[in-house]
Amino acid sequence: MPKSTTPEEALSLIRDNLGRNTVRVGITQYPAGLGIVEAGQLKPEMVEPCENIRMGTALFAKVFRIVSKWYGNPTAKEVLPQVMDDAVIAWQTGYFERVAVFRAADPGQEKITRPDKVDSGESENGADLNEDNATTATAADTVASDPNKAGIRIDLSGIGSRP
Repeated sequence: MPKSTTPEEALSLIRDNLGRNTVRVGITQYPAGLGIVEAGQLKPEMVEPCENIRMGTALFAKVFRIVSKWYGNPTAKEVLPQVMDDAVIAWQTGYFERVAVFRAADPGQEKITRPDKVDSGESENGADLNEDNATTATAADTVASDPNKAGIRIDLSGIGSRP
């Protein structure tokens, strides 16, 4: 594959291969054809690093929610590494348990429980926590349903680090 030096060259190369090959773009290896009907709808922002990271992390968050839902939305620290590993594999392959994760509905509308890092009985934003030291919120409150409009919502710093 020839190396592109400008966003326009990259888009031209993507357009030439879209539909014939699996095309992943940029730092996050974002699936280039996601959500578009024809190659003319591709935007140069997808190859710009900051925009690619924003789009990629938003889409990965959706993939993580799909995998996490399959596991029953666990919060135990012992289970989360396996959920993360499966989410990374689903990102790489585009599938989890025979579901095309990039095109699947986002389970973000359901109630989710997330462990809180604060042990003082209240969250970082001052909200009271329930007995098991977890906050409950709807994912719709924190995650946009369109991965192209969402901000970065998941911390990926732990990928690849094992205890």
